[in-house]
Amino acid sequence: MSINQKILDRYDASMDDEFERQVLYRAIAISYAWVINLMFGTCAVLAWVLPGVYALWAVLPMGVLIFSMAIRDFWLRQYAPTPRITPYSKLGWVFAVVVSILIMSGIYRNTLGVVDPDMSRGMIVGGVVGAIGSLFVLRDISTKQRQRDRQRLDAQLGEDD
Repeated sequence: MSINQKILDRYDASMDDEFERQVLYRAIAISYAWVINLMFGTCAVLAWVLPGVYALWAVLPMGVLIFSMAIRDFWLRQYAPTPRITPYSKLGWVFAVVVSILIMSGIYRNTLGVVDPDMSRGMIVGGVVGAIGSLFVLRDISTKQRQRDRQRLDAQLGEDD
């Protein structure tokens, strides 16, 4: 039995019927969205309060999130296609942009006098270019991955389109 299965069994055992389980899993989805937002806010705070080069540790919580999302995606793709990317609300976009600016400016401010100025500027340019680039390619990559997952799962089940 895998660790992931043990986690699911523990959550399933905490509820009495299918309706309660469904509500629990929806609540977990809601809390997951809040965790992501709170994690980004934590990154912004760390970027401003950690001195000097230590400000680079502000991105560590993002690594934890990426790792947990990779585990989620690996498990999910065994049973269902990759989910569609749904757009943020206007408030979500504002939050993401403001927090991203806070993270980058905090790291820039704290590392400027400690490391080579070109490195600080390079981190900012790389972060901005990477974020903008991901906006353009992420949806296409996700759509293609969803199609591949669906084809693979259909082939495993022996179904035709």
